[in-house]
Amino acid sequence: MITLCISIVQLTLEYRELRNDVENVLDGVGIHIPSVAGSVWDFDEKQIQLTLSALAQLPNIERISIATTTGRQRWTTGKIVSSRVATRTYALRHQDRGKEAEIGTLEAAVSLDAVDRKIVARAITIVSSNALKTFFVAVFMMILFRRVVTRRLGKLGQKVTDLVPGALPVPLVHSAQAMPRNLDELDAVAWTLDHTAEELATAVEALKDLNGELQQRVVEQDVILQNALVGILMVRNGVIVSCNRRLEEIFGYPAGGMNGLRTRVLYPTEEVYASFREKAVGALGQGLSVSDTLTQLKLDGTPIWIEMSGRALDPLRPRDASIWICSDVTERKAAEDQVKFIAFHDALTGLPNRLLVQDRLQQSMAGADRSKAKIALLVLDLDNFKTINDTLGHSIGDGVLREVARRLGECVRDTDTVCRQGGDEFVILLPSLPDAEATAPILVKLMERLIDPCRVEGHELTTSVSIGVAVYPDDGQDLETLMKKADLAMYRAKDAGRNTYRFFDQQMNIDAIEQLSMRNGLRRALERGEFVLHYQPQIDLAGNTVIGVEALIRWNHPDLGMIPPARFIPVAEDSGLIIPISEWVLREACRQAAAWVKSGLPPILVAVNLSAVQFKRSDVEQSVISALEESGIDPSLLELELTESILITDTETVLDMVKRLKQLGVKLSIDDFGTGYSSLSYLKRFQVNKLKIDQSFVRDLATDQEDAAIVGAIIQMAHSLGLIVIAEGVETELILGQLRSFGCDEAQGYYFARPMPAEEVAAFRLRMNSAAKDGAAGH
Repeated sequence: MITLCISIVQLTLEYRELRNDVENVLDGVGIHIPSVAGSVWDFDEKQIQLTLSALAQLPNIERISIATTTGRQRWTTGKIVSSRVATRTYALRHQDRGKEAEIGTLEAAVSLDAVDRKIVARAITIVSSNALKTFFVAVFMMILFRRVVTRRLGKLGQKVTDLVPGALPVPLVHSAQAMPRNLDELDAVAWTLDHTAEELATAVEALKDLNGELQQRVVEQDVILQNALVGILMVRNGVIVSCNRRLEEIFGYPAGGMNGLRTRVLYPTEEVYASFREKAVGALGQGLSVSDTLTQLKLDGTPIWIEMSGRALDPLRPRDASIWICSDVTERKAAEDQVKFIAFHDALTGLPNRLLVQDRLQQSMAGADRSKAKIALLVLDLDNFKTINDTLGHSIGDGVLREVARRLGECVRDTDTVCRQGGDEFVILLPSLPDAEATAPILVKLMERLIDPCRVEGHELTTSVSIGVAVYPDDGQDLETLMKKADLAMYRAKDAGRNTYRFFDQQMNIDAIEQLSMRNGLRRALERGEFVLHYQPQIDLAGNTVIGVEALIRWNHPDLGMIPPARFIPVAEDSGLIIPISEWVLREACRQAAAWVKSGLPPILVAVNLSAVQFKRSDVEQSVISALEESGIDPSLLELELTESILITDTETVLDMVKRLKQLGVKLSIDDFGTGYSSLSYLKRFQVNKLKIDQSFVRDLATDQEDAAIVGAIIQMAHSLGLIVIAEGVETELILGQLRSFGCDEAQGYYFARPMPAEEVAAFRLRMNSAAKDGAAGH
């Protein structure tokens, strides 16, 4: 029967596969239907016959015919000779003037005789093969069963003979009677059992002799029990029936004082006792041992940690008797709690650390999701804390941090979490807020409390805090995301002047991503030659001629196009990339100045800005020397623009550097004069050649009397010191006229020209100089 079923399944699968082949042939005919329909529509007899002949060549195709819409066969190829065929009819349709019309049908007939023949042949092969396999399997199983059963019965008899004597503490006296040889396997087993029973009766007497020895061993075991280092007790129905001396010492009882006590007296509450008893009875009843560590009470009520494990003597009656082993692990538990505290708390302030905040955030998120509440994550950074550490020492700094931690704890609710992130940075988690605005009163309270002076080791110190806020779920779904966004908001608070707070908004994230992308792009921009210099002409107001240009860098980004310096220079300064970029600007500006001279143009002054970062962290003098040597230009054609912040930092070092640069023959000017710490003393000491008035004063010169007064004073002061004055940001003729009335020497700005590529400078110079000559001729 099994052979037949298997054969039927195999034949069914093979028949399906053969029928699938037939269907595939008919599907192949369907592929040509559109071309046949086209030929019928065109009534192309020759093409129709060629197509039908080609289709008739497909495997097992016997007849292909085309009928008109009336049902009359019009074209036919082949004829049906097989006893069984499979047919399929395809509709012939044609698109005419946007409408689809049915023009006839195509019928294909495929022979099934080949399928039947193959199935019959396979049926004979499969049935024969499976029948032969079944026969051999049956023979093999009969031989195997015979050998296995016979051998196992023989071994069973031998095991019965050996089993009981090996388990007894005394040897059996074996009879000399041998087993009869004519017994079959089952009779041999029966004979062995009877013979063994007789030997067991003899062994009973020997066991009685062992009783005295066992009594002695019981005494010895009791001595061992009483001197064990762990407490051991037996419990019957919740009552201590016996225990060793160590258990009494652990719980502070006198000798024998615990016998007869109910175990309930060892537990602090009825709930704890009932919970443990239910757990223990359930496990003991399944034959399992029970292990747990829990708080219990000594005789005087002192709580101690006990590690205990027990097992029932009879799992079917776990309440009747069980044995327990107890150890006092109070000291170990205290050490573990201390380790856990250290793992989740800051050692200096005792506040939770980031790991604990992560756990509490997870718990708060679950509650917030249920109640549709908000969670605020605050990142706080102390303002100017580094100054305290550097001037008064880390001991004072640590005292400030501990005081800040204490004050933060006073300002928040019991449900809030205050954490020290590290250094002078703290994190506060505010759960269960109705909305983000509910954070504002807490923020104000924090800032007001922290700005109060604190006294540490005799020093009265004042600090403030910058706070960034991110809100769950609006700004993030996990601690890492919320921390990142709160950090961005905190740094935005720092940029806003410190001692304030900022909520995260999406623009901060966009700015941060753009800054990161720009930082990565800057590293490759130099290598790829993406930087270009544009030059803004500087005009001599007396002769109205071009006397110089200022080199201004642009970043020709492959994706973002031309990026102005205001967008990438701050990123370059922050990352330190400003140094190689500034050196490139210096070399390229000198190279271009030399190129103009080589092209036949009169020499022209080129002004290059020096970054404060570059001035502090690189060898500016060597960079200038290299640029001059590589380009070959006269040093007097190079003007270095210094900001006021450069001149007032580390004055002596900067003064020495400026003197060496002057000795090279280059000119020096002060850029953005008036916006920083302007001082007459450094103008005199540094011996610069030119002052550039910042455009913030020039822009409203014509309408703002204060700006006009400042500009006039700067020009007068500079002239009294023998300095040239140039004004930047000149955009109107009115402003230009007022600068001329003040006696300003030079100017640059959109009124004259925007920054332009190097190749446009020559044409602009020519136009300006021609216009100046024409003006002079007119006068």
